[in-house]
Amino acid sequence: MVKAVSDTAARWALIVITTTSSGENYNTSRGAALCDRSPAQRMSFMATIALSQNVSLDGVMQSPGPTDIPFQHRGWAVDFAQDEGFDYEAEVGLPEARRCSALLLGRITYEAMVAAWPHMEGELADTLNSLPKYVVSSTLEEPTWNATVLGGDWADEVARLQAEVDGDIVVYGSRRLAGALLDRHLVDEVRQIVYPLVLGTGDRLFGETRRKVSMRLLTARTLGAGVLHLVHQPLTPTAT
Repeated sequence: MVKAVSDTAARWALIVITTTSSGENYNTSRGAALCDRSPAQRMSFMATIALSQNVSLDGVMQSPGPTDIPFQHRGWAVDFAQDEGFDYEAEVGLPEARRCSALLLGRITYEAMVAAWPHMEGELADTLNSLPKYVVSSTLEEPTWNATVLGGDWADEVARLQAEVDGDIVVYGSRRLAGALLDRHLVDEVRQIVYPLVLGTGDRLFGETRRKVSMRLLTARTLGAGVLHLVHQPLTPTAT
């Protein structure tokens, strides 16, 4: 395994896991029988599906790392990775990875991660590299990195996966997939690492959705460098 070139390179690689939006189009009409249900209706499922995202104050999650998809502000999180007061791995990355049983990713986020993490060293890299990955894509062929492709019936497959997995299923980046999961009531937690800057442009975590989604704040922590870690739970819509 190739050792990281420098501490800075290693630290921004920890941030690249929440990269830009996936280019796939996700048909949210699929899987309604299994997926269009409230968290209360899914209490028998063991797994927790959690969106884990790096975002700016104005909600931009696009290309936080310097090798992500070209974007006006690509690499915007690097300055925070260089701040000695903020240790992403210790404060967020490793504790979350230890609770994780599988990763659920869009194709572009998968491709960004598979290009970096197999060449990294350390406990976080070892943990992420060993996890099974499920990639929602209609174009990806011959995946590597312990990955399985979920195709046209991906929503049904995700619902079945929840019944089979004990632990967290974490979604890094994958903006369009994250929105589709939220639309189908398949998100149990929204975990945001909020950086104290405004980008003004770029893909935002929450674009258009089919419905209004109320959230309950579960935890709020102040990390180093003025970074916040917020965890919300989507609430079940009230029938009218």
